[in-house]
Amino acid sequence: MKHEREEIMRITARYVEEAQEGRSPSLSAYLARYPQYREELLDFISYYQAFEAPLPMNTSLASLSEVSREALERAYTSQAQESALSTQDVAVRSLFESRQQQPVTPRQLADVLELSEDIVQLLERRTLLPESIPATLSQCLAGVLGYSPAAIEAFFASREPSNTSSRSRLKVAEPRGPYGENQESLTFAQVVAASTHLSPERKAAWLERLS
Repeated sequence: MKHEREEIMRITARYVEEAQEGRSPSLSAYLARYPQYREELLDFISYYQAFEAPLPMNTSLASLSEVSREALERAYTSQAQESALSTQDVAVRSLFESRQQQPVTPRQLADVLELSEDIVQLLERRTLLPESIPATLSQCLAGVLGYSPAAIEAFFASREPSNTSSRSRLKVAEPRGPYGENQESLTFAQVVAASTHLSPERKAAWLERLS
C-alpha cells in the first residue's frame, strides 16, 4: 500500500508539472499508461482540472479518496511555493471574490469546502481564531480563488472587517445562530461541532479530519 501511494504521488506530481509547463497532459494517456491506478487518477485529474478552471464549484472534497486528497494537497503546496514571488504582494480582500475579480457566492464556497453557509460567513468575517483554521481549508480556498495559501492565511490572521457587499454579510437584525455573541474566541472545530446548518455527514467528516 505504501509503495502504491508513493507511486501515485509520483505520477500525479508529473501530471501537475506537465500542466504547469503548458503541455496539456492527456487524461486518457495517463489512464492507458497506469490502468492499475485508474480510480485514483480519475479522482485527482478531474478535481485538479476543475480547480484550474474559473469558478470550479461543482466538486467537493468528500468525493475524493484519501490518496487523491493527499496528492492534491501536495500539488497545491508545491504550486504555492513556486508562485510565492508572484502572489506575495496580492492581498485577499474577500473570500467572495476571486483573484480574477469574479464573484463567488457563500453557497458555492460551502459546497466546495463541504461546510455550511453560516460557517463560510464566519470565515469571511474573520471572527474565528485564525490558528484554529486547518491548513487544508486554506489550501482549498487558495485553489478556488487563485491566491496562495499564505495569502489566505494572512486574510484570516488580519481579523479586520472585509470589503464585501451588504448582501454577503449577515444583517445585524438576523439571528446569530448557536455560536453566541463572542464569536472571536471560537475555534473552527467548535463552530463545526455547534453548527445546526451543517449536515450530519459533513459534520462527522470534518470532525474526523480535525481529530
